Amino acid sequence: MTHLPTGMRAVEVQIEIGALEHLDEQTMDTAWMSLTERTALDSSVLRYYHVDLAIRCRSCGMEYQPPEPACLICPKCNAATPEVLRGKGILLRSIEAEEIEQLDESRTSS
Repeated sequence: MTHLPTGMRAVEVQIEIGALEHLDEQTMDTAWMSLTERTALDSSVLRYYHVDLAIRCRSCGMEYQPPEPACLICPKCNAATPEVLRGKGILLRSIEAEEIEQLDESRTSS
């Protein structure tokens, strides 16, 4: 999955999700818990940042935000030649990590 420095664990993982991805956060959370179990990402929180869709018409050059991701027809020239500028894909934004607290062996030895 990912490699963190020895003795570190992830606390929070931030991802950006483009509007064209149509991902359900509850399904993503369930998959995340399953995929990260017993890894350095176990128990980390998955935080979502949604990225709005931005389009440029390849015919007339107009840049616009469609009212819905399925509506990609240019409002100026009615062409269906969209170039997606923003709002597609999934991007790892950051991973917040902390040191794993180690038990002091001298205190636990009897």
